[in-house]
Amino acid sequence: MISCNTDQENIEMSDVEKPTTPINLVSSEITKNSFQVAWKASTDNVAVKEYTIYLDNVKFTTTKTKYTFEGLKVDTSYNIYIEANDAAGNTSKSSSILTVKTLIPKVDIYVSGNSKYLKNGVIYELESVSGFSSSGNLINVSEGNVYSAGSIDRTSQQIAAFWKNGKINLLEPSNSTFFSTAEDMAVLGNDVYVSGSITQYSPFNYYKCYWKNGVKTILEGSNYNGSYSQPAKSVMKIAKGDVYIASQNYKNIYNPVFWKNGVMESLSFSLPINSVDINCIDVENADVYIGGLALDVSNTQIGFYWKNKVFHKVDGCQQVSAIDVVGSDVYIGGRTNSGTLAYWKNGIKTDIPFGTSIVNIQVVNNDVYAAAQQSTEAGTTNRIYKNGIQIYTTSNMGSSRVFAVEQ
Repeated sequence: MISCNTDQENIEMSDVEKPTTPINLVSSEITKNSFQVAWKASTDNVAVKEYTIYLDNVKFTTTKTKYTFEGLKVDTSYNIYIEANDAAGNTSKSSSILTVKTLIPKVDIYVSGNSKYLKNGVIYELESVSGFSSSGNLINVSEGNVYSAGSIDRTSQQIAAFWKNGKINLLEPSNSTFFSTAEDMAVLGNDVYVSGSITQYSPFNYYKCYWKNGVKTILEGSNYNGSYSQPAKSVMKIAKGDVYIASQNYKNIYNPVFWKNGVMESLSFSLPINSVDINCIDVENADVYIGGLALDVSNTQIGFYWKNKVFHKVDGCQQVSAIDVVGSDVYIGGRTNSGTLAYWKNGIKTDIPFGTSIVNIQVVNNDVYAAAQQSTEAGTTNRIYKNGIQIYTTSNMGSSRVFAVEQ
């Protein structure tokens, strides 16, 4: 049998002419992690089959005269050039190089404080209740709404509360004779979660709990009845609708525990420990991180965290007071062995040149925001740092936290 070439095969065998060079490259729709590039179409004696686009020498192909790049790094320059190809395998000369830089997103900085909060330095007051002082030192922002949490106080009364855009919501009745505390908060959409304690002083007893939109859930195993023992603070995180709370329950000694959706699990150490404080929690990709300070049998302070109940000592750190996990990167804020403040990213330290404690840290677009506090007889001073550089100072606003939100 004799076979014959098709007309197309004959054309490809005889076509040695290159397409014209793509020209007039322009960029548009530039964001923090994407942009589009368009160009004037090339011509060919037969037809242009496709274009090869090089983004920092990484190849992409398209049959169109525009292409959108996504998943790029923030505030980063990229070099792009393009070549046209025909069906015969001829490739045009490379276009001129177009350089495009992704944007730096704007970030709003919120700082909490007793009876107020700051947004980019502007003061917003929290609604008060007559006869009570307010302390709203927890802060969160979700879907454009600003949430604070803390308590209202007067002699012989402390009532847990949260504020939405400055308007107060009591978590316990205003005539309650029990002391209620708001110790941490989280917001998911429009759902407001607050963790805390309810204490009665005569006879003495307490339990740990959390409120979701004002509805209280008592945490199993947290009840205590006996001689006075200060309730340990709780920290919380909401992840994919699950409620995580870490604290300590007291049964003659303080025992570190955490709850997932109200079910308690114990935490243990890989070395002998005399006592422990739990200061922070985060959940990332279903991994649970809980950090704090431990005293070993020689009363040496140890900064540590658990990851999924596995104990990790942080080198050079005597206290872990804040944690934020982003992807596989673990950010820790705390106190060094020399007593100064710092934060660590995957074990690499950045010094914070002020304060006696890190109140919290938050990572937004690879920038690390940290709230540092210094307490003296004259009052409390707080400074907010971005990547180790001071950006705000507040005085006599309590234990201020920072919350950064991309605009």
